[in-house]
Amino acid sequence: MKSEINRRTDAELLALLRDRVTELIDGRGLCVVAINLIALRQITVFESVRISAIIHNHAPDTVFGSTKRFRWPKGEAQPRIDWLEMLLKRVQNGEHLCERPIEHLCEHLGAL
Repeated sequence: MKSEINRRTDAELLALLRDRVTELIDGRGLCVVAINLIALRQITVFESVRISAIIHNHAPDTVFGSTKRFRWPKGEAQPRIDWLEMLLKRVQNGEHLCERPIEHLCEHLGAL
């Protein structure tokens, strides 16, 4: 994959994620879908970090699963699709969802 870092908009990335959720959710969550998109060479690692930052910063406060790591019922695609649609509308209305993805990555790596 060419180095097209930060060329796709948040709207494009969210639409790609939305369109592939049902196919790639693999019984888990949106982060797994993003990882699968990297493996399929559909997005770059940097784009995955942007997606992760958006998920982290805008996901609902509810938690599911024994580990409390899921923001929607584990493996269910439709609630995630609905949420992605809502985010797409916000982006289309001019909202910026991911201002500092690198800082998000550093925070995430620091938590490991």
